[in-house]
Amino acid sequence: ADERYDLIFDMAASQSFGAMKRVLTPEGFISPNSGHGGMSYVIRGALLGALSRKVGKMYLANSNTRDLELLAKMVVEGKLVPVIDRTVPFEGIPDAVGYVAKGHARGKVVATVVPE
Repeated sequence: ADERYDLIFDMAASQSFGAMKRVLTPEGFISPNSGHGGMSYVIRGALLGALSRKVGKMYLANSNTRDLELLAKMVVEGKLVPVIDRTVPFEGIPDAVGYVAKGHARGKVVATVVPE
């Protein structure tokens, strides 16, 4: 892929740290935030965070209204661009869950809900 990223929030642990480093911009940074990869992921994240300026320390997020409003503002201004792999209708959720579970998603999979 030719796309480069300034920041990768690794929420799924579905890619290796090396693969993520290859798609970073020169100033890019990886923020490992997932326990989904098991203890080996947590240990690798901690070691790489200590040894590499490209990988940050793992953390637990505490969301609050002020931070969420700031993130929403950044999205509206185009300063923060979420990566969306695909959008599926509500009835497509079971297939979407399978798609994500198999590790195919390269961004968020979004389900649309149409009010009746």
